[in-house]
Amino acid sequence: MERTRSPEKAAELADLLATGTWTHDYPITYDKAQRLGLPVRADMPAEIMELMGLFPQPMRRQPAVEYLPERRSIGGTKKGQAP
Repeated sequence: MERTRSPEKAAELADLLATGTWTHDYPITYDKAQRLGLPVRADMPAEIMELMGLFPQPMRRQPAVEYLPERRSIGGTKKGQAP
């Protein structure tokens, strides 16, 4: 089943996905994708699951991406701080 979406809704979704709401290593789960209105399916063939099992992802203790809420300035000092 293919869903149709208005250009406004498509632009809103594109903005949400591309403007830093989440980092690239944040997994968008099936349930979340459904709530966002993405056309997702849950009927993954067993062969694909077996293939994916051959390439396990390492468990990380720290995030791969560091979020910095403030823009860094030239010279390594933070905004509002003396060098």
